[in-house]
Amino acid sequence: MTKTRRRFKFKSLAIALVLFTISGFMMVPVIQEVMTTIALKKSLDEVNTKLSALSVENETLTLQRDKLLDTDYVISYARGIYMLSKDTEKVYYFKDNTVK
Repeated sequence: MTKTRRRFKFKSLAIALVLFTISGFMMVPVIQEVMTTIALKKSLDEVNTKLSALSVENETLTLQRDKLLDTDYVISYARGIYMLSKDTEKVYYFKDNTVK
């Protein structure tokens, strides 16, 4: 190889190395952004799951609230759960006749 060819090869190798190093430094922020995007998508999926669970719970509680605003339901509920009765009524308890 001649001296000029060696210089040309060395210069092209040096330029390639410099360009490779610069492109490597430019890729670091891109990789960081991709990692951040992946983490945010995962977080968004978790939040959407919690949101759907809370929406179901909100519907259940809204229905329960609406029922408790109805006086007939409250009276029926209190009589059934707490065995309350009117003054003129008597409450009878029956044994459990299930077969064991």
